[in-house]
Amino acid sequence: MRTCFAPLLLLLPLAAAAPQAPSTVSISGHVYADETGAPAPGARVTLTEHSFGLRNRVGVSATDEHGAFAFTGFPPGSYTLDVEKTGYLYEQVPVDEPGKEFVVRIRRVAVVSGRVVDSNNEPLDKAVVEVMKKNYTHGEVSLESAGYATTDDRGVYRASGLAPGRYYVRASRDGYDTVLYPATSSLTSAQRFDLTVGADKSEINFRMHRTPRFNLAGRLVDAETNGPARAAFLRAQAADSVTGTFADSSVREGRFQLQGLAPGRYFLRFDWVGPTNNVIRTVIVPFEMGHADQCDVTLTAMPRVTVAGRLKTGAQSLPRNLGLYLQPIASAVGAFAAPSAPANVKEDGTFEITGVEAGQYHLRGSAARFFLEDRDVTVDGRAPVTGVELLLNVPAGTVSGRAVDAEGSPIPNAFVVLQSTDAEKRIADLYRHVYRASSSGDYSIAGVVPGEYLLFAWRGDPGLIGDPDLFTQAGERAQRVTVGRGDTVHRDATEMRDSE
Repeated sequence: MRTCFAPLLLLLPLAAAAPQAPSTVSISGHVYADETGAPAPGARVTLTEHSFGLRNRVGVSATDEHGAFAFTGFPPGSYTLDVEKTGYLYEQVPVDEPGKEFVVRIRRVAVVSGRVVDSNNEPLDKAVVEVMKKNYTHGEVSLESAGYATTDDRGVYRASGLAPGRYYVRASRDGYDTVLYPATSSLTSAQRFDLTVGADKSEINFRMHRTPRFNLAGRLVDAETNGPARAAFLRAQAADSVTGTFADSSVREGRFQLQGLAPGRYFLRFDWVGPTNNVIRTVIVPFEMGHADQCDVTLTAMPRVTVAGRLKTGAQSLPRNLGLYLQPIASAVGAFAAPSAPANVKEDGTFEITGVEAGQYHLRGSAARFFLEDRDVTVDGRAPVTGVELLLNVPAGTVSGRAVDAEGSPIPNAFVVLQSTDAEKRIADLYRHVYRASSSGDYSIAGVVPGEYLLFAWRGDPGLIGDPDLFTQAGERAQRVTVGRGDTVHRDATEMRDSE
């Protein structure tokens, strides 16, 4: 007799399967003209991958008649969409949620056009017309080019590709005065334009007058060898950053020659280059150009020296990894001088900054919980500068919060400005902080010197933050924040709009 046994089935609970990350993602959307809401066909959409600090273009598409685009089959990662179309401003959109439908709105560019003639009303060709924004660095005003055009044989120009903003227009040409519209060399007398999206500002015309130009030639001597300096290139930058221009030349065996310089003050920048044409040394020499050719000028490149001293901490412990550096004083060396390489402060408080060129500098450093007193250093290149004492001062404060609009809603990526209420201090970096808020509007500013400050959020042109007019507005409309020794102040920065 056979006995059969039914198989025993053991039922065990199955472990929940872990969700699998998608092997590929799709990125799609539409591009529209912002002012009309109509689809933007023919826009070029580039998909860029970001990895290990590098940007790699991985896909290019053109929008169809409905403004649609799509990318499929890409691995998960960090991407951006770069959107371009003739006549519109470039837009970049982060791909924060692959798989969702992206809507990109592009804005029309603004245009400035006109004509340039000479004093006899004859057209001037090859004149350069620049559309420029006012900018402030270390409290000094300059103009920064946002777009330019060159006149044709009829003297006509057309500068396009301009974003909305506040601009000045400047015309220049070899052998002629540089002119701010309508006919001035002074920024206070120049006319300013507020360009809106798609604006077409025409009839911005110039009449230019010839001005005497002169030549400068000579040699640069190396003070260490008493022989010709080994600089390879020279740029003469006019000290007047509003209407000033520059001229370039090469240097051979210490000899140099520049042509077409208008009378005035210049900064002569001599560059030494390495085997790959990289700049390995820069010497800047102030020079006054007179009303005549100067053909046998001898200039000296002083030796690089060491600036050394001690950081005093008083009863405070020395912060770790504190670096000190020398920041050129802008009015002394011109806008193109770079800070020195940072030097670490040793455990005993001593420091040594090597390879310092002759010039005038602010000695600065950074420490999150403390602040360093302002200290200026003059280097003449004749001997090392030693015995410099710098004080690590009382505990610094921190101000944190959110950048918000008038209704209290967060403003992503807004600039948060914290500057001393003291007009004399407002241009110093020690008493002026400009911080970019996060995508959620959060900000935190450390290393704040105890005192009273103006706090506001700013979505306008960041180049205007140092403007005295803006400081006056802030004094009337921005909130005031008092920061004590070691305080942590939590305060939202409310947006302030330019009233002009």
